[in-house]
Amino acid sequence: MNRRGITLIEILAVIVIATVLILLTVPAMRSLTRTESSSAAEGQLQAGILQARDAALRSSEGRDTAAFFSFEPGGRMTITACVQVASIDDEQASETDANLRPIRRDVFIPIDGLDPVQLSGSWMVRGYAAPGMIRGDWYNQPSTFGVTQRYDANEGAWVFPETGFYNAAEANDGDNRQSFIIRFEGGTGVVKSSSIDEALVLSVRPSSVDRRTDLRELWLNPDGFRGNNASPQPPTSLVRWATRVLTARDLNGDGAIENALSPAGADTVIRRQVIGGQSSDMVLVRPVQQVVLYDELALAASLGVRVDPISKSLYWVDPEWLRPGSGQARQLFPALVPWQGDPPNGPPAADQRDMSRRINRWIEGSDLSRGERLVRIAPNRIYMVDRFSATLRAVQPPPLARIGEQVPRVTQ
Repeated sequence: MNRRGITLIEILAVIVIATVLILLTVPAMRSLTRTESSSAAEGQLQAGILQARDAALRSSEGRDTAAFFSFEPGGRMTITACVQVASIDDEQASETDANLRPIRRDVFIPIDGLDPVQLSGSWMVRGYAAPGMIRGDWYNQPSTFGVTQRYDANEGAWVFPETGFYNAAEANDGDNRQSFIIRFEGGTGVVKSSSIDEALVLSVRPSSVDRRTDLRELWLNPDGFRGNNASPQPPTSLVRWATRVLTARDLNGDGAIENALSPAGADTVIRRQVIGGQSSDMVLVRPVQQVVLYDELALAASLGVRVDPISKSLYWVDPEWLRPGSGQARQLFPALVPWQGDPPNGPPAADQRDMSRRINRWIEGSDLSRGERLVRIAPNRIYMVDRFSATLRAVQPPPLARIGEQVPRVTQ
């Protein structure tokens, strides 16, 4: 019987065929994995929005709810269902004239018993701020290090939840915390149109600095407070706590009740410090109707930069602030990463506004003024939140217009 072995040529042929099959399969597998990851993130985004909308259907008229978007450096994008508890006559953080009238802001508190929804991986969400929305203290504060503001108030922009970039060693650094919400009308669940109306959301900072225990439960402590020389206990309900702070006539217990003749007494000052825009426990927000779901790693690669290893985002963190013994372990200010030749470790891009415009162009897909088309590694998904059902409806990117320019209607 003849026995025939495998020749070297046959072995090489098998290797070549296997290599070709692998080369053809790997891109398809990567594309499939990317699609599955994107679909999972879309489902998480939709779940977070619907959770807030369902809460609005169970709520009463005049008690709106909101899907609040937040990001903690090194963490993941989070969507929290919140409920409006009351309003506050608040000072603007940038206000210097004591004679200026206070600004009325609704206050939203995370709903007791509802767990926040987190997006998987490096998926992020930005909200679309139409021309004219960026004003006052909302995303209109200069960045740190003496560099420029991040956005042009006259232009449309895709804004990122800057909720974790502030000085946690201070109690009054709330002006560095801003984000966006999707707001629902209490009782009907209808999406409220985006506007320039400001609101505040309670997002407890990871620090108890300057939380005075002599005011008992008044100054919010993450662990709560039940009296002098007593061990801390968590508050039973953030909603009840916030309602009491906002509505109590004698907040500090000194027996003096404020009225129309003395509307800015000690109680008002304390209320603003605890739950107003200056408080580091509060985030300044405005409602939006359009959001974009995107991969932060893909955005960084398209811009030719690297995601900051500390913040896990395009926001830059000085490693010196995290050095043991520096006393500045949580000073994370909003500043975008270096780009186009700057050293990997900083300083941040000098022209923050130009960097934001590059991000906007990437989300939009092109920069017609320069004749360039930016290449995307992963697809962006821009959504309009349906007004009545709160479902995500894919739309074309809105034109990043300036104030005074005619803005074409966004189409599906």
